[in-house]
This record gives sequence, C-alpha cells and structure tokens, in this order.
Amino acid sequence: MSGGNNKLLIKRVADLIDRGDLPAARKLLSSVLEADYGNKEALLLAARTYIQSGNHRKAADVLRRVLEIEPDSRDAIIGLARSLSATGEFAETEELMRAVISRHPDTAIYRNIMAGVLVNKGEHWLALEQVNKAMVAEPDNPYFIFSAAEIHARRGDVDKAFDLLQPYLESEKPPNRAVVIFAQICEFLGMADEGILLLEKALADPLMPAQARELQNLHGWLLGNRP
Repeated sequence: MSGGNNKLLIKRVADLIDRGDLPAARKLLSSVLEADYGNKEALLLAARTYIQSGNHRKAADVLRRVLEIEPDSRDAIIGLARSLSATGEFAETEELMRAVISRHPDTAIYRNIMAGVLVNKGEHWLALEQVNKAMVAEPDNPYFIFSAAEIHARRGDVDKAFDLLQPYLESEKPPNRAVVIFAQICEFLGMADEGILLLEKALADPLMPAQARELQNLHGWLLGNRP
C-alpha cells in the first residue's frame, strides 16, 4: 500500500472516529497496520478507538508500541499516562512521567499530569509544586490555574481555591472546568444550590459544546443529592 493511500485511509479513519463509527475505523486501521505495523499515526488512531470505547488496557498496549517507535511522542505520552491512570496503574504512570519530565522539564502538561499522580497519593504540596512549575512554563494557560484550584480544594483550602477561580467565574462565560470545580466545592461546603445555579447558567448557553457532559452529570448528581 503506497504512502499516499495510507494518508487517505488515515484521514478517513479520523473522520470515522470523530463520527463515533469505531468498528468501521478499526476495520480500515487493520488494513493500514497490516501493511505497515510501525505507522505511528495509525497506531495513535487505534489507541483513540480503544479509549473512546473504554478499553484503556488495550489503548495502553498500543501506546507503548508508539513510544517504542518514537519515545518522545507527546500524544502517546499523554494518552498512555491517562490510560494507565484510568486502569489504576498509578505506579507505572508515575514512573513514566518522572522519566518524561527528566527529559522535558519545561513541558507544562507533563508537570500537570504528574500533579494528578501525586494528588492520588495524597501528596498535595508536591502536586502543587508541579502545577506551579507548569504555570511558570505557561503563565497564560488557565488550565493549570484550575488544576491548582482543584488541589487547594482537595486539601481543604477552599479560600485559596475560590481566589484562583473568581476571575473566571465572574466572566460572561465561565470556563466549564472552573464551573465544575466551583460546584464541587459548593457541594462540599453544603452550598449545593449555589453550584446548581452556576451549572444551570452554563448549560443554558445555546453555544454550549456537546462535550459539556461533565457539567450535565454533575448538575444531575447535585440535584439528586440535594437535601
């Protein structure tokens, strides 16, 4: 199979995955990988199909193969770390991220993933150190500010969490992640109604993207558990 045909098939596979037609995507991918098992793009797409179907163990196997081909593949590193965490393989996740950070100490997303590993171990201060380094590397990225807010909330410092979230919550369209963290804090403090109100405001936006499932799930959970 020629390289040009491979590229066309891979584009077709990506379209099928975006549409949610995972069986058809896997069928096409098998054709590509039979001819070229070392095709990194095809392997990454194969991992996506497994992740979207919830088969994180299979995704991890495929992503390890990608890292054998290209040890510093950003997509494979991030995907493998998340798949390992999803299956409870936190020790392997930590080992992976420590090795990656030793090679790429200024890559913010790797620091943020490492912070998640440390939070899982209850090492909140060490997690904050990682997030702070991520914010130094990318000071204008709110994603890492939200991570810091969530860690502060988890360790009980809700005032600090609120301070970090407040500028975003006061914006005309608060980011989904800020809304979710705020609602979770409200529930913890016995103020579920306030969290519900902000969630309902976010969900009422006609431009709310389809990936707002986390908002919808949390809204339903708070309504179902409200005193």
